[in-house]
Amino acid sequence: MLAILQNLEPRYEKRGSIIFNELAEVSEILFISKGNIDIGYSINRQKKYVLRFTDKVVIGAFNACFNTRTLFIFKCQSACEGYFIRKHNWVNLLSEDPAIETFIKKNVKNEYIKKIK
Repeated sequence: MLAILQNLEPRYEKRGSIIFNELAEVSEILFISKGNIDIGYSINRQKKYVLRFTDKVVIGAFNACFNTRTLFIFKCQSACEGYFIRKHNWVNLLSEDPAIETFIKKNVKNEYIKKIK
């Protein structure tokens, strides 16, 4: 657990900035502590945002754990502050303990399916 905290780096995003676009490769996991994140999709070049998460949001964990691209657009609706960990650091930390890796992947998958997908 201490190793995860040692690998966190601060992150600030301006209002309106796109964190991840559709089909983007995820290279980091973001832990947003303050701010609003809109999640949506694009059809016929029109962007539709259908979900909004406020404060305490984790973005990119599912994609980093399962090595997939994003299906949705993640946009900052307000200025966002938090921390991030690089994907290769995250994967290395998870691989140190298979029991923790299984537990985290299971929880990340359940949260993604229930709240986003």
